[in-house]
Amino acid sequence: HRFWKHEWMRHGTCSNLTEVPFFLTGLHLRNEYPALEILQASGLKKGRKYPLDIFLQSINNYIGYKPILVCRGRLLEQLEQLELCFFGNTGVYRIADCPADIPNECGNLSNTIRY
Repeated sequence: HRFWKHEWMRHGTCSNLTEVPFFLTGLHLRNEYPALEILQASGLKKGRKYPLDIFLQSINNYIGYKPILVCRGRLLEQLEQLELCFFGNTGVYRIADCPADIPNECGNLSNTIRY
């Protein structure tokens, strides 16, 4: 319950949606853009390491949009999350490039990360 409340307060309250449509839209978008399938279809192999710029370029080449990657580990070497950005309102959202002012959380572009 705490997780859902946090997500609503952090992301949902500025979405122009009420709670149930906000979460249903999120689930729909997650199903439409499944992260693991995107990574695999981008040519990235699980268990291998890639420079961050290759990771970003591979995903961008596949989906046509710039994502944000979040990594964990002491050296930010392990991919933890693939984030895609959407724009729109009233429940109709389209995928878009993530804004340049939102940095990837995986170090610099030459940092090697594992998927």
